[in-house]
Amino acid sequence: MKSYYFDFEQIGKLSIEKYLFEGAYPILFTCRSDSDVLYLCVCCGFDEGYQKWLLSEIAPSTIIELLENKITFREAFLKDNKGRYTISRDSNGNKAIEINNPSDWHPEDSFLLPTAGEYMDADDGEFDEEISYYRVMQRDEIADKLQTITISLNPISLSMSAQHVIMYGEFDTICVHAPGYEKGTSFVTYNKTNVQTDVSKLHEILRKAS
Repeated sequence: MKSYYFDFEQIGKLSIEKYLFEGAYPILFTCRSDSDVLYLCVCCGFDEGYQKWLLSEIAPSTIIELLENKITFREAFLKDNKGRYTISRDSNGNKAIEINNPSDWHPEDSFLLPTAGEYMDADDGEFDEEISYYRVMQRDEIADKLQTITISLNPISLSMSAQHVIMYGEFDTICVHAPGYEKGTSFVTYNKTNVQTDVSKLHEILRKAS
């Protein structure tokens, strides 16, 4: 039987996926839920009979940025602005969960988030395996979403499921944006008269947009 590290109705059953830093117990790690949601987790409080964690729903691209020293720990937890949870365990082993506790998750004033300005400071090659793992995950997620692309020309529409809308409406050109990138990051522009013949190129460009 599979062992789960966290199990709550609000987030489902979570198992640890990658250990990024650990001592006598896991400190910084990723978890994946039984519904395939990815979380970055930190143990932010530990004492005899007491423990506390912060969990942030996160994109693979954000984990890659953290491991490549492009963003700080705190920025990684706050960047994607999705589900944010505080989990605590008391001396009896009972666990409780809070959603988006304003003081725990305050960008400037939180005492539980990692210290502002601190990076992973990894040695060259230290996290190559983990970076490769999350790059594959990132490409797979983009490829999965491409399976649901729909195109019509009256009016022009190009959309993706799971809230990943690329562009829609009647335009002379269509600017394509890849999920996981800052809004407005354009990878390719198509003239609307050529959209139908260039669909295969669109697929290939978005698959490589990681």
